[in-house]
Amino acid sequence: MSELEEFLSSQKDKIEKLLNGWYTPNDPQRVTKELEIRKWLSNPEFNTHNDGICVYEDAFFLLSKIEYITDSEIDDHIKVVSRALKGHLRDFGIEKKDIIFRSLNDSIPNGVSSYLKRFSEIMHLDERQIPQSGLGDVVNKRPKAIVFVDDLVGSSANIQTFAAAHDRELKSCEKKKIKLFHLSFFCFNDNIPLLKNIFHKVETSRMLTNANKAFEEENPIFRKDEAARLRIKKWCRALGEDLYSKGPLGYGDNQLLIVFRTNTPKNTLPIFWAGIASESEDQAAKRWNPVFPRDKSAYTNKEEIPKEGHEYIFTTSGEPVEDGKVKVFLNLGHYISAINVILNGRRFEGIHLEDKLQIIEIEQKAGLLESARNHIDLMLDHPDLHKIDATYLAEIHLLDLKISCQENRFEDVIEKHQSVISLIDDNLKAKRKCSVYHRTGVSYAIDRDVQNTQECLKNSLKISKEQNLTHSNITCRMYSSLIKGFVGIETDIPDPIEEVIKCGEEYFNNEENKDLWKYNILKSSLQCLFAEACLLLYQGKEEAGFLRLTAANLFAYYIKSDPKSEGYAELLALLPDNENVDKELITLAMHSDINSHNEFQKNAKRVVSNLLSLRPLLDKIGTNTTYEDWRKLREFFDDPSLYSIQYFRRH
Repeated sequence: MSELEEFLSSQKDKIEKLLNGWYTPNDPQRVTKELEIRKWLSNPEFNTHNDGICVYEDAFFLLSKIEYITDSEIDDHIKVVSRALKGHLRDFGIEKKDIIFRSLNDSIPNGVSSYLKRFSEIMHLDERQIPQSGLGDVVNKRPKAIVFVDDLVGSSANIQTFAAAHDRELKSCEKKKIKLFHLSFFCFNDNIPLLKNIFHKVETSRMLTNANKAFEEENPIFRKDEAARLRIKKWCRALGEDLYSKGPLGYGDNQLLIVFRTNTPKNTLPIFWAGIASESEDQAAKRWNPVFPRDKSAYTNKEEIPKEGHEYIFTTSGEPVEDGKVKVFLNLGHYISAINVILNGRRFEGIHLEDKLQIIEIEQKAGLLESARNHIDLMLDHPDLHKIDATYLAEIHLLDLKISCQENRFEDVIEKHQSVISLIDDNLKAKRKCSVYHRTGVSYAIDRDVQNTQECLKNSLKISKEQNLTHSNITCRMYSSLIKGFVGIETDIPDPIEEVIKCGEEYFNNEENKDLWKYNILKSSLQCLFAEACLLLYQGKEEAGFLRLTAANLFAYYIKSDPKSEGYAELLALLPDNENVDKELITLAMHSDINSHNEFQKNAKRVVSNLLSLRPLLDKIGTNTTYEDWRKLREFFDDPSLYSIQYFRRH
């Protein structure tokens, strides 16, 4: 047994106690966090920053001092600052309907977005009171008050940056007599005077002081063990220098031990959150396994896409981006991060045309359809479209057709497909026609056009066989199975469920699939598992269907599936409504965000308890999943003892 295994074995009860404090018994994050703790402690760098002494015990000690902020605790913080806000509104004679809530940034970080939603629910706000527009647009609407919400105010630098960037808007608020309020859940006390210089009223639910900084003498976690405090601070700083050189002990030297369920503040010690998805540019962070990963994409400004044309929209000057980080982020499902790597601080209009097309393809495959549609229309509506190289023109129209299919604009797909096929014939490889034909086949199937459906599917299969396109062949057979199973149109598929299972296995063994940078190895097979679950439920096989749907939802959390993404959108479009099918529940299962994931799993408690033997597989999800792992999953589904329980149905 290795030194780490011995340590983990000795700490088993303490790890269980930690997990009990952070999560409820049926919380799906509980299982994954136990695995993340193991991966975190297995970082080899832990053994190189403490004079050769193993630091497992010190690292675990710090982990045990983490303050994990649950959703219910966030609700409590919201209620505290909401009560204070209501008092200020009364004092100023302002009605609730005359205020607007927003983030301190012009974009709304994912975590703050969820908090604003809870503010809306708790204070019964109208959705128009939480606009997505920039501060200038908000000021022009002349509300009587603007309420800025922040989860944590750690460094004064962010406040100063806000004031400098929005000096004009702040002066306009003063001129128009718009009151400014700032609400936060956590705020260091030395930031209050600076905030009060900008905002009329400042409220925080919990004040932070030096006693909240991990290694300050005022912090009681080390009690009187000065040697331990200095020892752990020494290796933590040394390791932090490698992981996040901009703030080795947390941004602004805040040294926090605070973690939110939605994300981890960069003010917290980097040893907990630094990783490939974080904003750290240090190479060590790319190799580091964080225990509470921070996702930079959740805090990235997302520019509004202008509808008007731009003189550089079709530029091919310079070289397109070739960056290995793009592929890494895509394989992890961090699509916004991948797009940001391509943009590299530039506006969409000014980047190389190939980079534009790559961004649109990422958005299309990931289900970011609103952004994909804005971008593709920016090109299609441009007066110079006819002047560009025919190869690029074909790519643009092919992407437009794919996006239309995922938007359920099936009449448009049928109308466009012949012209797209012609463009491909003249300018692209024949294999690109497969994706047109099987999407058009789906569109005709939705329209119950039997002859054209069959013809499109046959064309796709024919091309895939002639060109030896294994991935396209599998995909077409999967769609053929769904069309036969849900719509009843005869295809060459004898048994839709057996064929979908076979497709899932073949995706794993397909070398071509492994090379597709858009997906990790499990992505396509998971889609087949969702398809299998839907087919079983449609046939009234409730136990088998719900079991697979719940398992697929467990994996979706890692694979970053989305009901609007490629394949999933078409599956839902083909799935009919009947007494056996709860499409709302199935759609919920396909979401990979934590809130949807938790909502689905709450309805699946008894099912989840029967999936405990899947826990060893979760450790490999999204990293090095093998065909053998997939076979173990299939064998698991064949266990007859699983079908003696009462499964759930949401009404």
